[in-house]
Amino acid sequence: MSTCCIFLRAEIMEQLTTIGRFVESEQKSLRHPVRDGQSAAVWIQQLEPYLPSDLRDGATSKDITTNPPKNTETLDSEGEGESIATILGRARRLQGWDLLAYLGFTLQRWPAVYALITKMLDATERLQETLQSLEGTPSNLQWDLRDAKLGGKGSVVTGFKKSATSISMEAFTDEPRHSMANSAIMGEIWQSLGFIVLAAANKTAQESGLAMSYVYRTLAHLHESGNIPDAIYKFTSRSDNGSLYRPPAMYLLSTHIMNVLSDAAWLVHEAEVREKAQAAGEDSPFRSFKIGIRHLGPEIWLEFILWACVEQGHIKEGLWILKHLQGSNYGAAWKIVSWSPLLDHLKIINNTNIDKHDFWPHPDIPRTPEELQSKSGFFHGLGRLTISAEVFTALTTQAASYVNNDLRSDNSDVEDLIQQLASVNKMKPSYIDKEAASQSTGTYHIVPLLESHISESGMRPEWLEHVLTVLPPPIPPWDDAIPTDHQRLSALDEHDIRGASSLYAGLLQQNLRLYTQHQQVEKAMKTFNSLLEIIDSSKIDRIQEFWGKEKENEEAHQSESILPETSVLIDQSPIPTLSNGTLANLLDLIRVSKANDFGEWLLFSEDPDGPIISFESYGDQSLAPSILRFATATGNQGLGDLVVQRLQKPISRNTFNAIANFYIAFERWKEAEDILELLTQHRRKAWGETTLATLTSALLRLEQQIWEKPWEQELERSLAHVRILLRRFLLGYYNPERVFHEDVNMYYKKTIYRWHGLLLSIPGAVAQVANEVKPAYTNPQKRDILPFIPCVAFNLVLSAVVETRGSQAGMDMWKNWCIDIERSHAARLAEDETYRLQKSGDPITEELDIEFDWVWHRERQRKAVVPNLNTLRIISRAAVKELKESQADAPDKRTMSPSQQQTRDQIYKVLDFCVERYQRFNRDKYEIGRETSGHLKRIRMWQSRKRKNIVRWVYADIGQENDHHNMEDLLADNEDEEKDESD
Repeated sequence: MSTCCIFLRAEIMEQLTTIGRFVESEQKSLRHPVRDGQSAAVWIQQLEPYLPSDLRDGATSKDITTNPPKNTETLDSEGEGESIATILGRARRLQGWDLLAYLGFTLQRWPAVYALITKMLDATERLQETLQSLEGTPSNLQWDLRDAKLGGKGSVVTGFKKSATSISMEAFTDEPRHSMANSAIMGEIWQSLGFIVLAAANKTAQESGLAMSYVYRTLAHLHESGNIPDAIYKFTSRSDNGSLYRPPAMYLLSTHIMNVLSDAAWLVHEAEVREKAQAAGEDSPFRSFKIGIRHLGPEIWLEFILWACVEQGHIKEGLWILKHLQGSNYGAAWKIVSWSPLLDHLKIINNTNIDKHDFWPHPDIPRTPEELQSKSGFFHGLGRLTISAEVFTALTTQAASYVNNDLRSDNSDVEDLIQQLASVNKMKPSYIDKEAASQSTGTYHIVPLLESHISESGMRPEWLEHVLTVLPPPIPPWDDAIPTDHQRLSALDEHDIRGASSLYAGLLQQNLRLYTQHQQVEKAMKTFNSLLEIIDSSKIDRIQEFWGKEKENEEAHQSESILPETSVLIDQSPIPTLSNGTLANLLDLIRVSKANDFGEWLLFSEDPDGPIISFESYGDQSLAPSILRFATATGNQGLGDLVVQRLQKPISRNTFNAIANFYIAFERWKEAEDILELLTQHRRKAWGETTLATLTSALLRLEQQIWEKPWEQELERSLAHVRILLRRFLLGYYNPERVFHEDVNMYYKKTIYRWHGLLLSIPGAVAQVANEVKPAYTNPQKRDILPFIPCVAFNLVLSAVVETRGSQAGMDMWKNWCIDIERSHAARLAEDETYRLQKSGDPITEELDIEFDWVWHRERQRKAVVPNLNTLRIISRAAVKELKESQADAPDKRTMSPSQQQTRDQIYKVLDFCVERYQRFNRDKYEIGRETSGHLKRIRMWQSRKRKNIVRWVYADIGQENDHHNMEDLLADNEDEEKDESD
């Protein structure tokens, strides 16, 4: 066997060994893999090592004693509490299990539940001590100045000693580990307490009493350690905070809450003392006495827990509890009732005797005779299985305000929070009272999300789409009777304003603009369809309302007109709120994406309410250039002439350039020259770079047509006109004449120099014209900063190149002129196009500085274009078209000629190139497969089979010296077979 083969086999074996170690380490990270059917038992087994030996399960205690897990014995209380919380959170997140509730209700191991909670509480106390020690100076030295003698002859004497707590500089970061760990542990405790209360509400009196006794002990412990905010017991009036206020329930019940918790703590203390006395052979120092206290129902304790989540910022945890109010395996669904009607009758609250009554007599909730007569011994507040709408609103509103866009690379927390908020809001219309049900829940929560800048242009439009999907505001009414002046609007309620507004339609329009800016045509079209459906449904509701009124007043309107008053004219767009700027962006995206059928429907729809782009809007100069470009792309000269006729003075430079491009595309040279002359003589800035790109594209296409039809005299004359115009551009003939500012003149000279280099790289007539001209500016020192060629203009030239020369020429043009390198810190680029901070897992090199990247800046200086998605689409779609033509010409590999095989290989190389660039643009696999006709799937299949062949080659000794095939031949032959099979 050759040395090369031995080396290759060793390298492959090393890679396989590395993969095996990685898999083994991943398996060890989960000591007990979770399987269906036994997941709960497996999760509980992970908690066993953290229990005292006398509370461990007998079936597993022997295994735990003989084979303790690594690092368990050395963990302090802080580490054990964090580990327990991690296991609880992982089980809750992955499988929806609340392990403490399962351990208590199903396995009846409540002492074990309290032991785990106690360890977590001890960990929080230790963490809080550490946090308190960090509030001073960043040092672990305690300075003592009591012995200082300021008036003495000697030097000032100070004493200091080292504190017990060792403080590292990592503790002084923006998010210290101790604070985050404390918050995570408390979040798990509140979730488990809330779920236990929910489950206990539907259990028997004996089961419920046992479970709640441990809840009382935990809450008493939390009060003693200072983990209960004082604000829970405070009452805030409605006038102070509008719709967000804290009702007086906890304030009125504070004494009863303390009685219950004090009694629970005393009973535990009494039992402990009695056991110690019995162990010592002494009599108990206490005489058994049962204090008569008023017990509170699970509704009170659940609301207490929810307000604690609000005050301590455990929003996600509170939403998780609310989600289970809708009903679960442990019990029935709960109801949500507002305190507002009750607060309007303060006498009812004052006359309620909590020691005698079971409920607050809510005016909107009729009590059955059974509820009034049968006394349960518990006070249930607003009703059985009922919580206040105020705590529900506080949690959901805080959840909406919790969404922030920071520098995190993983935004899954925000997405999960939005999803939980949507799930919780589904229950509100079903169980809440009529007043709250009339409010727009979706709109009420979507406003804080918008205030968190989730819809900024730099953000991913998928975010806003996700929010609109899970929290849809109400559909706006198609009614012109809604007031628009400030005086009448101020008389409306905030919720009525949001419900009557076109907020939903406006947000869809915003997302439509975002998708067009990100060049995502399919999602833009989907958003447009959603917007159109909303408008259509609004129209249908309005028409039905109108005809209903007409039938009611049929006799009273014999002589009056029955047409409703409307501000929408017949010849206006059926979506009058959709701006012409948004339509212009959408039309440009449709043109570039070759979705011309949809563009023609926007312009020429024969629907009863007319086309989306109405005839009246043709003269709007924010939309007219886009229509002219679409007319050029589709060859509709009549549409372009119609737009030009509708234009009114003054006409902007941008519109003049669009008209010139339209004339050039349709070979109307005299009109094009007139436009260029007018811009040269009367405008500060004359021609645009899209005009130069249009001229180049026309020259490329005319050259191709003459090659196909060499004796057409009209084509020869057009070619001569294009050459003359292009030569004049490069000579600066159309530069502005009435500008004496050197910066403007130098800008045009540098732009011509940039384009001159680009045109020289395109062989044929274009390079011939460029060779005939020497630019006025030549960048002699090679150090000047040159302007980039706009991507829109470059795409016009690239389109003509791939159309006349093929996708291979387009790929070469990309490599020569487009910035085609990833920044060294591209791994830290998040989905929202911001850079996160460096993590310990990132490569540790000095070249990862975000502020300056030498390789990147050299590439920027050398190249002339910053490509976008449309640039890549031009190449990929041309390659897909060529692939389909190749497959149609030679569907079977056995009948392919060598030239056809070479062409097929070149197309595959172009598609490989496109797939890699799409991945750099962070496109998902579905979009990449759609744009490249499934080429990503073919690549993965080839790679998979290559790996299999490598393993076969290594273990079957295929690579011996006397074998007539080497490894490269084997892989190449197999690759060709796989390509044809995938096709």
